[in-house]
Amino acid sequence: MRKEKIVLTQIIYNYKISKYFSNKENINILTSLLIAHGVRYAVVCPGSRNAPIVHNLASCGQIKCYPVT
Repeated sequence: MRKEKIVLTQIIYNYKISKYFSNKENINILTSLLIAHGVRYAVVCPGSRNAPIVHNLASCGQIKCYPVT
């Protein structure tokens, strides 16, 4: 598994990590870092805790999101 997939999976699915990215400034920083490190695809699981991150990734235009429901 590629490093980017592992990092993104940990951020989105781990509640202890994702709760720290709940404000808009931190989500913008996270998105910028993912783009800067070459992440172009994200597998996301929309949900109440993940919604701000998923919304930001989907709207940035540089990361293609694949939802898992």
